[in-house]
Amino acid sequence: MRYYADVADLKLSALGHLECRPVSPGYLCYIPPEVPDNRIGVVVVELDIEHQQAVLVGFAKTVKAGELLFSELQTIEDLLAYLDSLESNPTEVKLSYWLQNIIDAGWQPIEKILASKTPQLAFRYRNGVTRGKLIDMGIELPGRSLALVVTLTPKNSVEIQLKLQVHPSDEQAYLPNNLIVKVLDEKGTTVIEAHARSGSTHVTLEFNAQIGEHFSVNLELGNTNISEKFVI
Repeated sequence: MRYYADVADLKLSALGHLECRPVSPGYLCYIPPEVPDNRIGVVVVELDIEHQQAVLVGFAKTVKAGELLFSELQTIEDLLAYLDSLESNPTEVKLSYWLQNIIDAGWQPIEKILASKTPQLAFRYRNGVTRGKLIDMGIELPGRSLALVVTLTPKNSVEIQLKLQVHPSDEQAYLPNNLIVKVLDEKGTTVIEAHARSGSTHVTLEFNAQIGEHFSVNLELGNTNISEKFVI
């Protein structure tokens, strides 16, 4: 948990950042304008400085600047159920926000997830906004991850060019040769796919999408199928 001034944000792996707001005993919590709007929710914590105690008052799914009344909060039990639902139904990554430098949790600059490969990759990603995420393929790839790298470049006010690449993690030189990468539309129909072959260092998929368009990227390896959902 990272504290600054009177606020902390709690990073929940693969889910995002949960805003935590400490308050004095009362009936409302103030959310300042500088709080990022990509939080997955806000938890209000009532502090009793004299007795060195903290009580979880409740939570809200929406984080908006201004006053948040305690009467508007859901219970902590509701919070646990909400987090469970996020795990089973991954939140869509809002790619158009990246162009405003609002990056979804878990997506990092490529030098942070592919440090040893960065010099070779730099020329490929010099245009547009690029972020990557490590994907755990579970028992199909024990102890290893794959890196999903997304680059988006605006073509005009409504259309964006997308380049998706999958790389082996820093510890490996090649992709597993039975890896399949698919792009599916919002109806679940495969629109483009690529297969890793023996000796593949990466696979690439390129396409254009319009503002508001939904799609998902599936990484299939053996019996494991990992899906990342996106909206432009």
